[in-house]
Amino acid sequence: MADSKSVTIVDTTIPIVEYMGQRVVTLDVIDNLHHRPPGTAKRNFTENKERFQEGKHFYLVDYSKKNEFRTFEIEIPPRGLTVITERGYSMLVKSFNDDFAWDIQEQLSDSYFDNNKPMTTAEFLVQQANLILEHDQRIKRIEQQQRDTQIAIAETKIEVMEAKSQAVEAFKAASAALQHKFGRPDHYTVMAYSKMVGSPLDLNLAKVYGAKAAQLSKQRDVPIIKVPDERFGSVGSYHEDILKEVFEQLSKDVEL
Repeated sequence: MADSKSVTIVDTTIPIVEYMGQRVVTLDVIDNLHHRPPGTAKRNFTENKERFQEGKHFYLVDYSKKNEFRTFEIEIPPRGLTVITERGYSMLVKSFNDDFAWDIQEQLSDSYFDNNKPMTTAEFLVQQANLILEHDQRIKRIEQQQRDTQIAIAETKIEVMEAKSQAVEAFKAASAALQHKFGRPDHYTVMAYSKMVGSPLDLNLAKVYGAKAAQLSKQRDVPIIKVPDERFGSVGSYHEDILKEVFEQLSKDVEL
């Protein structure tokens, strides 16, 4: 194995580990690099174990190598440690298709596995700066999309409130129009009042009740309001107290 050196991939620093003449990474390191929940790489490896060839895609490091790997703060369990080669890594992360994963794969290939083409300090700093810039731009795009969504939601709420307000105003206008057309809400025509109290009248009797209601209204200076009528053009509407008294009085006369 090589001496203890490290390399930074985007935002994670990892030790450079060589085994059997080539650089390798552990499954835990892959999870850390890709910001995946612990055990993700191990699960993918286990589920596709038949596709990986030992010595080509991975190695199983024997427990006897524990002291050598402690140099890199890597513990080897008694059952051995699985380490992944560059080819194995490329197969393992095929399911990681987000932009961040592509950045990690590219830089890990350039800065870690391709040790025959070491980058200069300037090249490394430029690459780091570009990756950070791209990462920041993605975050800004996501934040802008969130702001646009919040603005759209707010505008929708305003439109709903305006629609409700317009509906209320329309209802008020309609109510005012009906009141103008049919008189005040405490005034009724004789026929309307008779139906409301459950004492329907024929037309002749309604004229009698109307005459009496008009007489009492004039005596007591209670306004008589004219309302449209399809048969007569317009008829009088009388205060409900006047009509109540008329109906009580005339209904007794009819009974007698």
